[in-house]
Amino acid sequence: LAADKAAQQLRLERDLQAARAGRAGAAANGVNGGGGGGPSGGPGDAVIPMDALGERYMRLAAHKRVGKAVKAAAGLLDSAASTAAVLLRQYPLARLLIFGYLGLLHVYLYMLLARLQGRAVGMPDDAVAATMTATAAALAPPQLP
Repeated sequence: LAADKAAQQLRLERDLQAARAGRAGAAANGVNGGGGGGPSGGPGDAVIPMDALGERYMRLAAHKRVGKAVKAAAGLLDSAASTAAVLLRQYPLARLLIFGYLGLLHVYLYMLLARLQGRAVGMPDDAVAATMTATAAALAPPQLP
């Protein structure tokens, strides 16, 4: 029992030392590895500081007239994306609903573009509707008597 305790203590000390070395490496690379990095607080939630976004962003953020708005918009976008990622990670049903919505949106836009393309080349709406109906009938499973 004492040997198990000593082995566990040694393993915990090694893990702590590895974590400290990882944090020091992240700090040297300019990545904020602190506990307040993201809403979930996991190890993969390191936040890149706004300073690391490049010269164009920094120039725009330092602008006298629009700098505050750019910083506020970037912060809002960052927090919204972070919250959405956490929600989608925690709720699989939400992921399914989002993907279903995107699929239906793509189908709707495909049908809309097909109809508009028919109008652009001079096909009457009846011919476009007949083509869409024929395509849908061909894709449908056969009806059993």
